[in-house]
Amino acid sequence: MASSKLSPCLIFLQLIFLLFVFNSANAQLKVGFYKDTCPQAEAIVKKVMDQVMKVAPSLSGPLLRMHFHDCFVRGCDGSVLLNSSTGQAEKDSPPNLSLRGYQVIDRVKTALEKECPGVVSCADALAIVARDVTVATMGPFWEVETGRRDGRVSNFSEPLTNLPPFFANISQLISMFRSKGLSVKDLVVLSGGHTIGTSHCSSFTSRLYNSTGKDGTDPTLDSEYIAKLKSKCKVGDQTTLVEMDPGSVRTFDNSYYTLVAKRRGLFQSDAALLDNSETKAYVKLQSAATHRSTFFKDFGVSMRNMGRVGVLTGKAGEIRKLSPCLIFLQLIFLLFVFNSANAQLKVGFYKDTCPQAEAIVKKVMDQVMKVAPSLSGPLLRMHFHDCFVRGCDGSVLLNSSTGQAEKDSPPNLSLRGYQVIDRVKTALEKECPGVVSCADALAIVARDVTVATMGPFWEVETGRRDGRVSNFSEPLTNLPHRFLQTYRN
Repeated sequence: MASSKLSPCLIFLQLIFLLFVFNSANAQLKVGFYKDTCPQAEAIVKKVMDQVMKVAPSLSGPLLRMHFHDCFVRGCDGSVLLNSSTGQAEKDSPPNLSLRGYQVIDRVKTALEKECPGVVSCADALAIVARDVTVATMGPFWEVETGRRDGRVSNFSEPLTNLPPFFANISQLISMFRSKGLSVKDLVVLSGGHTIGTSHCSSFTSRLYNSTGKDGTDPTLDSEYIAKLKSKCKVGDQTTLVEMDPGSVRTFDNSYYTLVAKRRGLFQSDAALLDNSETKAYVKLQSAATHRSTFFKDFGVSMRNMGRVGVLTGKAGEIRKLSPCLIFLQLIFLLFVFNSANAQLKVGFYKDTCPQAEAIVKKVMDQVMKVAPSLSGPLLRMHFHDCFVRGCDGSVLLNSSTGQAEKDSPPNLSLRGYQVIDRVKTALEKECPGVVSCADALAIVARDVTVATMGPFWEVETGRRDGRVSNFSEPLTNLPHRFLQTYRN
């Protein structure tokens, strides 16, 4: 009877073939890919990111997360950055609505294009930025393999099925990582990226109010931590931000694992790491570690592993160029049209009732832009979102105890800068109580942040009054998607 065993020679040849296939898929990814074509590429990215991190360190977590979201959908091909005039791109999909930092990638890409036109891909820029924000928060350095090319396809539905949700259990997480060629160790190591960044309450409030434990709480979540989270996140809260690693949100370290070991992981997917022997062992190892060296080494390795997922190389894809300036000018024009539409508006409306109104706004905004210039885009975008829903009536600022206001609607969940408008309004009320509307404050702020970023000045017509109605459903049907995705920060 013939033997059922394969010959050692055949097995060896099969193994060689498999290794060849695997290595060929990533053969054109290598450290120093731009050594001859754009030798200053990584230095250019670092220079921009050093500037950004000085004024907006809170973007470190979102920018690291953006690379993750890019790689898990169609591979690391920069498709998360693509726009769609019909709102059907990856960035329009619910899992990506809270991504921030697109303007930073635009800034990086602009600097790269100035030095080396048409050479460095957006996908590679994202990978390098992810490494640099990690280093900027005292995390590990790793050599980034480059040579990716940019994809041309971006689909609304694909993030829904490819990105691990916050509520995923350990079996789902392992399955999703394995589908990308990543190991269980990669899963638990990359989860450590939650040591930096914040999350909206909406991502985890089901664990506080709608779970299987006492009073609807999640029995796997520490009771003292539940109380702290409840004090910050009320029922229906869609906008409040909570630190994922309290006390260490801007420092990349291994304290995330200490929190998970104490049942204080913010997301269900964090808690799930205790439900598998391999992931649990790694959590326990790092939570007891007196230094971060092993985690740092592991994180660099896993980031390189993730950076190889589904890459386009050689002649596949393209090297994409960004042109945010044209879109910016289009938005300025639309704002001008909106501000001129009402015949009862006029320049100098507050000349007699609050003559210092615009000077007061400018003084506040000059202070804000010195310390938080990254808010310029979000504040400009806020005025746009206000005008496109019920007109320029300040209704985007209204709150709802039941989470049914405009600001609670998905297109508005990533708006930032409400506290700046509060600060402006407080200063106006101190000088001229009950005179200047919130809607006019938004319009003046939009102009002032544009000027602060070396943009045009225009005379703002004032005289708007504030609306009393704010409806959850109306942003969904009134906001043009192209601008939503362009100015999501």
